[in-house]
Amino acid sequence: MNKKAAMLILLLCLSCFSTALVNAQLLSPAAPSIYPVSFPNFDMYAPAEIVVTYTYTQSYQVTVSDFGQTLHQEISTPTSMTFNTTADDVYNITFTVNYDVYVNQTVTVSLFETGLGVAKTMELGMDSKGFIINMIVSTSTPPTFPNANQIAEQISALFTNQVNVMQSSNNNVINSIMTAVVFACALSAIAIGVTVGALLLFMRGAVKKAKIDSLLHPQKDGGGG
Repeated sequence: MNKKAAMLILLLCLSCFSTALVNAQLLSPAAPSIYPVSFPNFDMYAPAEIVVTYTYTQSYQVTVSDFGQTLHQEISTPTSMTFNTTADDVYNITFTVNYDVYVNQTVTVSLFETGLGVAKTMELGMDSKGFIINMIVSTSTPPTFPNANQIAEQISALFTNQVNVMQSSNNNVINSIMTAVVFACALSAIAIGVTVGALLLFMRGAVKKAKIDSLLHPQKDGGGG
């Protein structure tokens, strides 16, 4: 009787343990079959390149849709996929990889763009039968800045232009002064001519008056008989 009771208790304990194990498995989140990743928009300077590396597989694909119908290139291998472009555009890019079994790996996403000495790298740890990485990339022409020679040439051109402007202004001032001097000299000559003419007329009138006076009033001799 004691053996039967002991066996019954043991069976009850095993049943409870099995039930708890099943409940734990049901409550724990299962690893996703396909690991989805959606990145925020990336702004990159062209030429731009994106490389995704992963564990070896025979099922991989990269799809690209662009808004401006510009030229771009995709290169796919069993261990990596690459997208690159030299144009200014907006691209919707999707990298897809599938496995027959669950694979525990670290997927690396590297972004290369003009002006950066090293790539921007992101690592994604996952345990799945594949992944889908989606991103929107906007590419644009990088800004240009003048070098030392170009800056010196611009300063020299600006200085030369200012000198020419000042010289032209000075020439205008000199011309104005010369015109004023000539006008003043002309006025002076006219004034002198008028003055001389007036003096000549005055002298001529005085002489004429003296002659008339001498005729009208002749002088008498002082001696008598």
